[in-house]
Amino acid sequence: MRATVGMLLILVPLALGVVGCHGAVKPVEWSELGSESGPKKQSRPSRDSKKSEELRIVAKSNKEVARLRPDDVVCIMQRVGFSDDQILDLGTDLHNALLLSGGADVYYGKGLEMIFAVNNQQVQIQSRSRGTFVYDVAKKRFVLGAAPFAGGR
Repeated sequence: MRATVGMLLILVPLALGVVGCHGAVKPVEWSELGSESGPKKQSRPSRDSKKSEELRIVAKSNKEVARLRPDDVVCIMQRVGFSDDQILDLGTDLHNALLLSGGADVYYGKGLEMIFAVNNQQVQIQSRSRGTFVYDVAKKRFVLGAAPFAGGR
């Protein structure tokens, strides 16, 4: 419980303070990720409403895991299209899934939107409609699916 609260205390200022992904690219919106009838934005349902209408992260077993820093999680989630509210709501779940299981599926309602998997110290992300992204954990940057940083190397 303390680890979750601590992670939220770290993720909240980072999500609010980070602009883009280290200034490299602008994140996509959920309306761009799905089909015409796909997800538009994460709803903020009350606790009594149906859970099937919201975004959720489900941990999946994998051979490798990754220890990501909070700014890595924010950068990854921004790049693949999560809003700031979604990062605050789901960032800890994604972090824990990649740390403890090495993989995660992101569902919107009953539909699978994205797959995250750790492989060779890289987080590989496959989006249903946006393609493939690869985040190098050691280099702290995207190596596939993102424009190069304008400031050079």
